[in-house]
Amino acid sequence: MWSLTYQRMHLRKERRFSRMYVCFDALKKGFKSGLRPFIGLDGTFLKGKVKGQLLVAAALDTSKHFYPIAWAVVDKETKVTWSWFLTLLERSLDLKKGEGITFMSDMQKGLIGALLNILPEAHHRYCVRHIEANWCKNWGAGELKKHLWWCSWCTYQEEFQDHLTMMGEENKEAGEDLLNRYPAESWCRAYFDTVCKNWQVENNLVESFNKWVLDARFKPIIKMLEDIRVKVMTMLGEHESDVMNWTGEFSPQTMLLYNQFLKIAQKCTVYFNGDDGYEVAHGVDRHRVNIELKRCTCRTWDLTDPMPSCTSGLYAGKINPLTRIPVVAKGKQSNGGRKTKKRTRSLIDEDDEGLARSPLFMWLTLEEELELTRLHYSNKSSKRRNKDFQVEQEEYK
Repeated sequence: MWSLTYQRMHLRKERRFSRMYVCFDALKKGFKSGLRPFIGLDGTFLKGKVKGQLLVAAALDTSKHFYPIAWAVVDKETKVTWSWFLTLLERSLDLKKGEGITFMSDMQKGLIGALLNILPEAHHRYCVRHIEANWCKNWGAGELKKHLWWCSWCTYQEEFQDHLTMMGEENKEAGEDLLNRYPAESWCRAYFDTVCKNWQVENNLVESFNKWVLDARFKPIIKMLEDIRVKVMTMLGEHESDVMNWTGEFSPQTMLLYNQFLKIAQKCTVYFNGDDGYEVAHGVDRHRVNIELKRCTCRTWDLTDPMPSCTSGLYAGKINPLTRIPVVAKGKQSNGGRKTKKRTRSLIDEDDEGLARSPLFMWLTLEEELELTRLHYSNKSSKRRNKDFQVEQEEYK
């Protein structure tokens, strides 16, 4: 989709370039078919002889790469230009007043008011790095800066209140000023929506795009837009090649994080909690995992993928945690929602000898695989299971 706007000069009866909006159909379809409803917004200056602003909307793909959706050239950042940009973005993506969509921004001039007018039902987050830069000008860095970041990373309200109390012990006025200027609902994970399944507190994805097109921003407008088009086209081709080389249905980044969670999950203690699921203890923290509702009292399962406490509960319930990772974390399935023809085997599928091994084993060492299998079999009460494990361990050796 292209939108070109001219402004007619009253005195000379001439037309002057005003702004231009670009959103390619392929990018629009890619976002709507497989990416999480999370969009970062930002504006950056043009560096050439022609001055102006480049407004950008970008998302995240399954490999945590920025995914540009739309961009526009305007004379300056105002409520008028942001309203114009968001109106066209809503039309391109069929956002329906922003229902179910989360936006992240640096609180640019005019953007907050434009979002409220054009997309009133959308959620709006503030970049914590931008909050830090403004807030620390008055209160300094040091320990207060650390407490700010710890507050933003809290996933449930009790944890947030604890860190806020520690900040108040350092400087009570600084904590009050933080909440008065920046509502916690816009920058703390404990208050984030649970629809977009993205718990980012920084707007790095759009800032990365701005830096990626830095050389193009020194060129004239037409040449700049052409360079951006070619760069985006080339990038998408490279990312597609990477996805086709995946050995499984999940991205390497997803599996790497998942395996780290598995190691932590082995240190958790799991208690059966009736119909509600399981209670998981790790250190001084205790959380309840409800497998049926796919929820945990730590809220991490609501905000993103299953975390260590959720993983422990799933294994205790004889459920493969890989089956609870959202489909948008799968590369080949996120394209049109196509399903694979063969289901893979996991550790808890020991009775299904005809199934192929799970891609999980490709990322685990022999010792990690044996330890995870031992943890699984330790929850079995049957002596036959324990005997089978000993035989299996001898075969591995």
